[in-house]
Amino acid sequence: MDPLARLPFACTSGLLVFAAFSLFLTPLTASALESYSVVSTEATVFRDGLVQVKQAVNVNETLVSISLRLFSISVANVLVLDQGKTPLSYEILAQNISIVTLGATQVTLEYVTPDLTKKDSRVWTFEVDTPYEAMIILPEQAEIIYLSDLPSSIEAKDNKTLLTVGPGFWEFSYVLPSILPTPTVSPSPTPSPTATPSPTANPSPTPSGGLGIPGEYIALIAAGIMLASLGFFLLRRRGSDSVSPELRPEDRQLLQYLSDRGGKVLESELRQKFLLPRTSAWRQMRRLERMGYVHVSKEGVQNAIELVKKGWMSLS
Repeated sequence: MDPLARLPFACTSGLLVFAAFSLFLTPLTASALESYSVVSTEATVFRDGLVQVKQAVNVNETLVSISLRLFSISVANVLVLDQGKTPLSYEILAQNISIVTLGATQVTLEYVTPDLTKKDSRVWTFEVDTPYEAMIILPEQAEIIYLSDLPSSIEAKDNKTLLTVGPGFWEFSYVLPSILPTPTVSPSPTPSPTATPSPTANPSPTPSGGLGIPGEYIALIAAGIMLASLGFFLLRRRGSDSVSPELRPEDRQLLQYLSDRGGKVLESELRQKFLLPRTSAWRQMRRLERMGYVHVSKEGVQNAIELVKKGWMSLS
């Protein structure tokens, strides 16, 4: 047969093989897109500022490994288990954890980190840049005084505030009640058998074990505390300099660099100059913006940082 006569047959055979191969790859591609899914993410904040993160993940059992983003580059007490509570191997690289999951259908990841909270006087601030929908559980009796945005839901359980947030950057500020020692009440002296009560005495009854504070004073004290909390919340919302902390050495270096560069640079340039992780840089920019030193704006898909307060070098 003439070689040219074989061309249509060869082309047809090649097309059939390619079509069959494409049909074979289609289910594999679809399953790869659904390789794993994060079912739940919880971040429990303790009174000392330590945060415990717990995630539940459904995994395709044919996968060899999966990679998850951590909430911080500094983590400890890492525990990774499969559906049978068997520990799994893992490796942490920067802010990602790679977990060997071959044969596992469910994975539970737990770790603790100190990097998500900071304290300024009595005010605690929790900051996180999460790629997942997450539930943030604040310490018992924590009183929220600032929210960077409105969460999906806010509820109370066992004297704790639970906030459900979507992916993105979130910042919450809160204060914790002071733990006071339980007052001791001295026992009343036993009256002498010969003592006769004065007919004009009319003592006010005091509840057993109480402090004897009139109810109207308690109401006034509670109202004062509420007004003080409201005032502090409004000051925080306006970014008042009266409640802002002093400039840190790294803040002064960044502001000096901004001034030397004409007063405006991209955030990526600052991260590269000072070797800052993205989350740390974002925290510093937000703090300086609240203090009134810089203004953060969008330029395309990047953040631009502009120096606002020119006389920062003369401030303490």
